[in-house]
Amino acid sequence: MKSHNPFDEKPTGIVWQVCLVAALSSLIYIFDSFDPIYSRAGWGPDDQLRLVQIRDFLNGQSWFDWTQYRMNVPDGAPMHWSRLIELPIMFLIVIFTPLFGQDIAEMIAGSLIPLLGITLTSYMLGRIALSLWNRQAAISAVILTWVNPSIVFQFRPMRIDHHGWQIMLATLALWSMFWPSKKRGGIILGIALATWLHISLEGLPITAAFFILLGWRWIIEKAHGQRLIWTIASFTVTTLILYIITQGLPFGATPYCDSMSPPYIAATSIAALIMLISINTTPDKRWIRLLSAIFAGMSALAILFYLAPQCSGGAFAQLDPLVHDYWYMNISEGLPIWRQKLHIILLSVTMVCIAIIALFNVIPKISYSSRGNLYTMGFFLIYAISISCFVFRTITVANAFALPLVAIILSEIFEAYRRSPHLIKRLGMICAMFFIAISGQLLSTLAYHMTSADGENKIQNSITNETPAINCKSVQGIEALNRLPVPSHIMAPFNLGPLILLNSKHNIVASSHHRNEGAMRDQIATMIGSPDDAITILKKRNIEYIVACSASVEWSNYQRKHQGSLADLLLQEKPPNWLKPISGNGELMIWRVDLPSS
Repeated sequence: MKSHNPFDEKPTGIVWQVCLVAALSSLIYIFDSFDPIYSRAGWGPDDQLRLVQIRDFLNGQSWFDWTQYRMNVPDGAPMHWSRLIELPIMFLIVIFTPLFGQDIAEMIAGSLIPLLGITLTSYMLGRIALSLWNRQAAISAVILTWVNPSIVFQFRPMRIDHHGWQIMLATLALWSMFWPSKKRGGIILGIALATWLHISLEGLPITAAFFILLGWRWIIEKAHGQRLIWTIASFTVTTLILYIITQGLPFGATPYCDSMSPPYIAATSIAALIMLISINTTPDKRWIRLLSAIFAGMSALAILFYLAPQCSGGAFAQLDPLVHDYWYMNISEGLPIWRQKLHIILLSVTMVCIAIIALFNVIPKISYSSRGNLYTMGFFLIYAISISCFVFRTITVANAFALPLVAIILSEIFEAYRRSPHLIKRLGMICAMFFIAISGQLLSTLAYHMTSADGENKIQNSITNETPAINCKSVQGIEALNRLPVPSHIMAPFNLGPLILLNSKHNIVASSHHRNEGAMRDQIATMIGSPDDAITILKKRNIEYIVACSASVEWSNYQRKHQGSLADLLLQEKPPNWLKPISGNGELMIWRVDLPSS
């Protein structure tokens, strides 16, 4: 059996390889994405609205005010996004604007930050592979990061929303588990997890996994309490600091369920206090340590549900039924795996399946005493894929956790390739490595063409859930809106709204962001109702124009369920007589609202 010391490699052994792969890959991605970057067509609605939020701050909006005042006028739309991850983007925009102008500065910042993020992620995954196996596995992990579709999609140029940050922080948390120093590893782990939850509570299930594993290790052997105690302490302190920095001291503020609000902070603080006392008293009996951990967890849940009972069903439990049925249930990334298309499942899950096979293949090859790190990887990988079965967006983190294990298989094949004297075998091994690296893409494409004849473009549309035509979802596509009186009150599909905010001075009703659910409900009700029913809401909201892309998926969904609705009539180009068509650009459709005075 192979005995392997995971820390026998130099820490800097893969730095230059990471830099080389990152430089070449970044140039390819920027070149390939140049037109979408310049036209804004390649930006998702979340990225567009994130840039609107950055502009608002740079133009004088308070650091503590996250309201979008050009949405849901006059009240504005409350947002739940942290400004923390906007700081590096703001910094680059401020630096480059005097040199290139604001538009180019935004494109530079929006391209560099995601690419730097995936570079750091690839380095950390390489270091994990180095800890697990050897230098060849580390380099393989770096390369795999840059070709994995689930990861690359969240770090593509102009992907400035929080999804890439979540992958990076999850990877940092995992890497810290392999650090020999329990104190330093625990501190970094706590900081990474607290920052992840501050950015998005989507990380809560995976965060729980880290505490579950550390807690279990402490229960089995109390000597493991040192890493746990430093993790708990740094997590608690970082959570408080980030909350105060980004929100001030409004501990009596509305207890939202979708971000780290006072009820969550109180719950984690109580659990931390109980655990810190328990660890420091060092109980000798395992059952006492087990009861202490259970008591800490139950106390946290009790405090949370007492202070915020509405959070017991999750962040979206209190959504308006109309918004839940017509919006939330159409956000594919938040749905279970069985609600996804086959080619999307294959694209996202194949690498994880290969990693599980790799795990069971590698474990017997090393000595029993050296298997701890592999068991750690296996725990987090299986946990992440289990969570993604119910909330599919977690699959990106599962892919990141999978890559070091897949890299071990590639390194073993590469080593066999180097030793083999037979040309045919060597060619076969090259094909095997190539297939493993892009297996998800190959199987996904094959499955798509076996189940659909609508063309390859539909694959990308399915992945992004942003299917309106590119011509419409670009600066050039909505240019006609700038000929309208400014500011006008516009009702547009949720995914088109952020582009309107970004590239015009107009106001919109709502976007695909749930805290603005009252306005979202009104917009949905307008489109699925009859023209007579729509008049009441349009008057209430003082809507002057209705705008959409001719290929609006949102409106098509309304049309399928509600024949004779306003959305149905507009897509059939049979608007009521109080809607006057205005010439748009290409696939952009504009109607002026000319309601009867009575």
